[in-house]
Amino acid sequence: MKDKLKINLSAPSNLRIETKDKEPLSLQLTGAVGGTTDYERLKNKPSINGVTLSGALSSQSLYIVSENTELGWSQLPTYIPKKGEIVYYTDIPAIKVGDGQAYVADLPFADRGVYDMLISHVNDSGMHVTPKEKAFWNNKLNCNYNVSAETLILDRN
Repeated sequence: MKDKLKINLSAPSNLRIETKDKEPLSLQLTGAVGGTTDYERLKNKPSINGVTLSGALSSQSLYIVSENTELGWSQLPTYIPKKGEIVYYTDIPAIKVGDGQAYVADLPFADRGVYDMLISHVNDSGMHVTPKEKAFWNNKLNCNYNVSAETLILDRN
């Protein structure tokens, strides 16, 4: 069953709220409430490796993982991977980790154990987001405002 609240907005500083059982609750507003559901309108967006998180970005555009073949990397002699950037050789398979100073050709290959741990880590989605976090994020309130009725309806997923 969905949880629902109905909020009457006819008085600008005093709200009347009814629960699904029609029990009244009251709130006193002390300041303006604002927000957006449009991420692109946010100010001070986070960034990774100096790239602002906006739009559809790939791990390559964030300088987290750069992919190429052994021949492709050999044709980029002046490429210097950022510190922590993973340089992935798609045809060997092998990886190098950038230090922000050395050319890609001068970086040592990571040993096979590091490669296997990295692939295991990338493929384990539960390692990045726990089931508890997923449940918390998926249990948000939805908000609908009816201008003519001056009501705000909040309901949970």
